[in-house]
Amino acid sequence: MIVLAATALWGCYEEPQPLDKPFVYIMDENGGGSATISATGNNISSELFVHLSCRKFNEPIQVYYDVIVGDGLKEGVDFVIQSTTKSPLTFKNYDPQPIRISWRKTDNFDPTKDNTVTFAIRSVESSEIGEFHLGYLGPDRLFNSYVFTKK
Repeated sequence: MIVLAATALWGCYEEPQPLDKPFVYIMDENGGGSATISATGNNISSELFVHLSCRKFNEPIQVYYDVIVGDGLKEGVDFVIQSTTKSPLTFKNYDPQPIRISWRKTDNFDPTKDNTVTFAIRSVESSEIGEFHLGYLGPDRLFNSYVFTKK
């Protein structure tokens, strides 16, 4: 009886299939898609990671992202993106590529304004691989952007 049950269960087992649709996504080191930054903190460092999933590649892949800043913040004043991690990011292998941000305290912070900074993946260029899905596979495109809110 046990052998019959085990055989039946084994017959139901399906080998996992690899994902064949290339995709790129962005998240923090903890796997999150958003974070809150203290408005009173100074020189706070944040780091995001852009990941890609695709078949083997030999030529570098470029990932472009946009920085969308709310009307309450200003790049270069409230935050600075490290120049070596600005768009585009170049993938030569599968290692996640960082985006590093330094947050600064400003005296004129207005909590009634839109104090968000969104990093949104815009496009991917590859001479070897076709079109990339932006974010996790699926209609919701989870992790195609990351939002910081300064409070």
